[in-house]
Amino acid sequence: MTRRTGIVCAFVALVATGLAGCGGPVELDADERAAAEQALYPPFHRVHGRVLPTSPDGLEARLTGLLDRLREAGAELPSTVDVVLTVEADPDALCLAGGRIVIGRGLLAWLHSDDEAAAVLAAAGSMCRAADRAWRAGASKGLPADEPDSLRKLRYIDVRLDGNAALYRQAVAGACGGDCASVVPASLREAGFDGEAFHRLVHRLSVERPESLWLERVGGAAASAAADGAGAGDWSGLADLRDGLEHLAVVRREIGRGRLDRAYRAVLAAGRTLPDDVDGRYLHAELDLRNNHAYYARDRLEALLAEGHRLPDADYLRGWILAHLRELEDAEALLGPELVFLPRAPGLYEMAVVRVRQGRDEEAAALLERADAAGPTSPYADAIDTIEQLIERRRR
Repeated sequence: MTRRTGIVCAFVALVATGLAGCGGPVELDADERAAAEQALYPPFHRVHGRVLPTSPDGLEARLTGLLDRLREAGAELPSTVDVVLTVEADPDALCLAGGRIVIGRGLLAWLHSDDEAAAVLAAAGSMCRAADRAWRAGASKGLPADEPDSLRKLRYIDVRLDGNAALYRQAVAGACGGDCASVVPASLREAGFDGEAFHRLVHRLSVERPESLWLERVGGAAASAAADGAGAGDWSGLADLRDGLEHLAVVRREIGRGRLDRAYRAVLAAGRTLPDDVDGRYLHAELDLRNNHAYYARDRLEALLAEGHRLPDADYLRGWILAHLRELEDAEALLGPELVFLPRAPGLYEMAVVRVRQGRDEEAAALLERADAAGPTSPYADAIDTIEQLIERRRR
């Protein structure tokens, strides 16, 4: 096992080796992997969540062993795999081009056994080849079709812009080619695991967390017939966080749906359950801002930064706050570089508001057009319409 040092004590890098090209199309070469890492990984982690600052003792070694067993049995895995644990509250796991499997603590908290953890790895590993192919296709392939109420679309709505087409295709991809119900159990059995562990995990989440992203990725509705025959367990040491993490996951879902009242109730509940959780506090600051409480948002953000927390979106959120507080020059100085790095619908909207207040209507209209490309489910759809109407009236 090797530990990457580029991000301070934040994630586990588990490197497993095997025969390149086995079990599917030839994977990305070293240059392609480096390009994918540079283009996809930083913006993905800003959207998906910070890497997990600390992990329970022994978790890294257990994951390493599970990967080794799957690979030795011929499971579809790249020759080099980085397993990154993140603070993502929603139960989710996926693979990005170049062999980076990402597992959120929201899913880790629901695992009962090595068999179930291996099922998560096997399902995510099945996405790696598709992720490589999507990366090779580049932006020319365009954005994928997605159902309007897809949880994956709601979670990653802010990256559904032309400049982030490759990342969006990775973020909303499903696993196992739509056949996880047979593919994953077969892989588990070949590696000596309990093949029904996948069905048990899917069934449990279908009952307890039916809106989890991972269920959508693996086709949970078709894979949840098996009853949960395993007793309650605490495989990762994170089970006591389940309820609080679900509240945080609800916040994200309701923000994506534009239902800020429900999101606010959920963030307050999360604060009672996980009062010191960094990401919960950061989400609270963001939601304060979305509810036009810019001063509260500023105070929450400044408190987090004063404690020394490294937050991927700190400059973005600070710029957004300053735009609300009408400190326009400082807001533009912060938001401008952030939007180049990762265009996001709310940021584009806020920059448009800045431009309107500066009397630069043509630039505002162009920004709103880009923001509107995020789709009709964006919580800013109505606000964008209002600003566009104001600009049109001023033109007349």
